[in-house]
Amino acid sequence: REFLITGLRLIAASSGIVLAAERSGKIKTVLQIVALILLLLVHAGRQDWGWEPATVSLWLNAGLAAFLLATLLTISSGTGYLVKYWHILWDEPKQ
Repeated sequence: REFLITGLRLIAASSGIVLAAERSGKIKTVLQIVALILLLLVHAGRQDWGWEPATVSLWLNAGLAAFLLATLLTISSGTGYLVKYWHILWDEPKQ
């Protein structure tokens, strides 16, 4: 998704068009960061802090759920960008 959107933005910029960041992409990024933090906490909790298996399981499931939501939002927002800006890929550049 990131390569796709970056490439689309570069193509648009070459034609003088600016593609603003959309809210769904920002939410996706926040979810990815939250998921990563949760999973790092699980690792630290298990290795360094002696968390009980039930606690590890709870935080692990929360981290995986956040990653699942981020993945779904990645697909959704990437598809949304393509649908919304498909014409930029196929229109002739303005001179």
